[in-house]
Amino acid sequence: QSNNVTLDSADGPVQASAIVLSLNSPVIKEQVLHGEKTNLDFQGYSEESVRLFLQACYQGRLDMEKENMAHIHKISHTYQVYWITEAVLNDYRNRVKRCAETTYCFRNCTLFVQRSR
Repeated sequence: QSNNVTLDSADGPVQASAIVLSLNSPVIKEQVLHGEKTNLDFQGYSEESVRLFLQACYQGRLDMEKENMAHIHKISHTYQVYWITEAVLNDYRNRVKRCAETTYCFRNCTLFVQRSR
């Protein structure tokens, strides 16, 4: 059976594959394969966040344009899906770097314009 685990999100249940989740998360692997749990508590997360987390686990990549990155990062940290945690952190670092570069450029342009007057 392909969808043999239920993730109980704050908005309702989401079905998933125990094998796919276990390949991504040692925590879920322990709970599902060794603990034989079929329901996992994801109550602290919206159904959309859980679905985005699952999408990443199934596809092996993360769509960084989604608004729920903080929630996906928290889920991946909780369940030790380190490749997602690292991907989110790297994206945040790049955004901060771009912002800092833009701010630096803007500040220099502003100083140049002020001195030109």
